[in-house]
Amino acid sequence: GDHDDATRAYGEALGITYEAFSPLRHVDLSDPRLLQIARAHRKSAAQVALRWIVQQDVVLATSPGAVASFAQADLELDSFALSSDEMATLSAMAAQRASR
Repeated sequence: GDHDDATRAYGEALGITYEAFSPLRHVDLSDPRLLQIARAHRKSAAQVALRWIVQQDVVLATSPGAVASFAQADLELDSFALSSDEMATLSAMAAQRASR
């Protein structure tokens, strides 16, 4: 998805909940940095990307569709945590994508 810190901060200041809707829409799930983090946690790239969102205290809306394994994977997002270095790497990726 798109990363918008300014909107998040504005909403937070006003007590408005920010929700990540369709959060994987613009994520390159084949990015080597993302895949390296995923391998380290034995998770999918999608799970890592979603965990990055959750770990920032952002409400997350996913739609696994008809694929039961996607729904199960979404339910496992609290089974691991990203390190501060991993969070920084993923944040840098999001900022790089946003600047394009």
